[in-house]
Amino acid sequence: MKYSILLLFGLSLFAMACGDNYQAQQAAHDEVMEIHDDVMPKMSEIQRLVRSLKKHLKTEEGQTPLDDATKAKIETVIQQLEAADEGMMAWMNTYKKPKKEMEKAAALAYLEKEKGQITKVRSEMLASIEVGTALVKQLAGKAK
Repeated sequence: MKYSILLLFGLSLFAMACGDNYQAQQAAHDEVMEIHDDVMPKMSEIQRLVRSLKKHLKTEEGQTPLDDATKAKIETVIQQLEAADEGMMAWMNTYKKPKKEMEKAAALAYLEKEKGQITKVRSEMLASIEVGTALVKQLAGKAK
């Protein structure tokens, strides 16, 4: 009887510890995904900016051709936008939510590393969008 009670108590503690482990993992995962979800919709904005900038590289009949410095700047910004877009795609392809049974410290360390990576992706995306938007506005002003 005593052993049954001790066994039941031990199993209860184990179950609570596993539940706590999963709750901590889930909270850390949710934090990572919140960063991702905040910036993921901006991928379409990046693609729109790339298309717009590529149009500026094409000289239409009757237009004054762009000088080499302006072309180089457009190409650099396009590369920055595409690199930010690729950064998000690469992160999404490698991120894996830790399994419930993964050891708590290892899971939390992995999620902390992933949080750092997705935060970097977000910064690169937002910076490239800011630069791209400013350049598109500048080029639109020159076209007038």
